Amino acid sequence: MIKLIKLLAYLPLGVLYRLADVIYVFAYYLTPYRKPEVFKHLQAAFPDKSPAELRRLAQDFYRNAADIIVETIKALRISETELKRRVTLTNPELLQPYQAQNQSLLLMAAHQCNWEWLLLACGLHLSFPLDAVYKPLRNQAFDDLFLQIRSRFGARPVPVNSVIRDIMQRRQEMRGFAMLADQSPIIEEEKYWATFLHQDTVFPVGADKIARLTRYPALFVGIQRLRRGYYSVTFEPLAVPPYAKQGNPVIAPYVAAVERQILAQPANWLWSYRKWKYKKSLYD
Repeated sequence: MIKLIKLLAYLPLGVLYRLADVIYVFAYYLTPYRKPEVFKHLQAAFPDKSPAELRRLAQDFYRNAADIIVETIKALRISETELKRRVTLTNPELLQPYQAQNQSLLLMAAHQCNWEWLLLACGLHLSFPLDAVYKPLRNQAFDDLFLQIRSRFGARPVPVNSVIRDIMQRRQEMRGFAMLADQSPIIEEEKYWATFLHQDTVFPVGADKIARLTRYPALFVGIQRLRRGYYSVTFEPLAVPPYAKQGNPVIAPYVAAVERQILAQPANWLWSYRKWKYKKSLYD
């Protein structure tokens, strides 16, 4: 499988998008992938939408997800020039004052559009180093493959269980510390509950802990699909130090930013993810 993926990466994106069309048909019609969960999530998040609207939204999600699959494959071979052309930054000047002060940043994104291209493009466009928190995959071959992709254009993947040690070892260096924070925490972890897309939803609080430890300003990294294969990225301030010792000074505004992003382009979020597997009533 890994050899096949690496061979496919040599194909032009135009050809790979034809493959994405086939993947969409299989994933939505022939061998539905988590289709009941996707519809359940969409119905709960958009209670005012009609069945026809929800069906179109689900179809768009599966089409976009198929595109992300082939785009991630192409990330193994895509050139710097092509990626810069396809993923543009709308307001990179927002980061310049921090860089002038040698101030590291906490850059928080979500599973929206193509988050793999987002990391690679930021590594190309930004003039300071990027460290990206990641959770190692159980399959070593695929883990190695994604490490190869994510580190192509300068980003440095950091395993989630090494984050604190890595921060302390490199605390004098200016960098962007990138993370996806819209996943669910494991059951033993501390949790932040929010009303998110009309539902009680749990989020990890690691971003708050990192922000307090580092005193890094936190920014949301939003991404929007312009058309097939083209995206724009916008930075948005979330919170600045000093941070309160209690509460959720970073994750709370982050959750609000993620919800706004989803509502703007709902088909681009990862609806197949089991975000609502925990019920708040079990923890009250």
